[in-house]
Amino acid sequence: MVIALPAEAVAVAGRRGWRHGDGYPRRRENLPGGVELAIGISGMGPERACLAARRLIDDGADALIHLGVSGGLAPQLLPGDPVIADSVLLVDEGRVRSRWQIDGELARQAGERLAARQVSAALGPIVCSPWPLFSSAMKREFGEQFQALAVDMESAGVAMVAGEAGLPCFMLRAVCDAANQTVPAWLFDTLNGDGSVRFAKLGGALVRRPAAVAELLRMRLRFRTACGALREAWDFLRASDFLSLLAGKAARR
Repeated sequence: MVIALPAEAVAVAGRRGWRHGDGYPRRRENLPGGVELAIGISGMGPERACLAARRLIDDGADALIHLGVSGGLAPQLLPGDPVIADSVLLVDEGRVRSRWQIDGELARQAGERLAARQVSAALGPIVCSPWPLFSSAMKREFGEQFQALAVDMESAGVAMVAGEAGLPCFMLRAVCDAANQTVPAWLFDTLNGDGSVRFAKLGGALVRRPAAVAELLRMRLRFRTACGALREAWDFLRASDFLSLLAGKAARR
C-alpha cells in the first residue's frame, strides 16, 4: 500500500510500528488469510508515489493498493465520500498524457463489500495532476472536461508501476474538499515534499493573513472527516475477504 501523507498513514494504520530508516517510512502487518500488508509513505506527487511503489515491489509486493484523500470533482460528492477508481488519468497542461485502467472486478467487489456495510462509494475515473487544484472553478473545469470524480497528485505513479509490473491494483480515495470548495493556495506552501509540515512557513502565513486561522480550521475539519471515512472504509474492506480476493488475483497473474 502506498499512502502519500504521514497524517493519512496514521489515520489508516495508527502511529505504532513504523520504521523510518533511509527517509522512507514503512511498516508491515500480518492479516488473516496469510496476507502480509506492507505500507510505504511516499510523500506528495506522482514521482514520489512511483518510487514508493517500486520499493514495495522490490521488497516482494505482488499487488498494489493506493489510499488517500483527494479533491472532489463531481458536484454530488461531499467531504468524506469514498471514491473507488476504475481508471486513472494523468493530466498536464489541460491534456490527458496517460491513462490506466484499474482492475474492474476488484473495484466492483470493493464497492459491494462497502455497500453491505452501508457505505456508498462512488466508482469512476480519478484525475492525477502534477499540481494541486485550489479553486472551485478549476475543479469544476477538470470534472467537466475529464468526466472524473476526484483529483489527487499520486495515483498516476502507482498506476504506472502496477501496469509496468503487471500487478493487480486497487485505489480508494476519500473526498477532502468538495468541487465547490476552494483550497487556500498558501496552505500548500506550508508542506514539504514528504508531506511534513513546514512550521515556520505555517506560522508566518498565520501571522500575515488574518483569515488564515479560519481557513486552516476549515481545512483541518475536512481533512479529519476524509481521513475518518478512509479509515472506516479500509477497516470494512480489511475485515471482509477483499484482501484475500486481491491476493488470489496476484497469485494467478
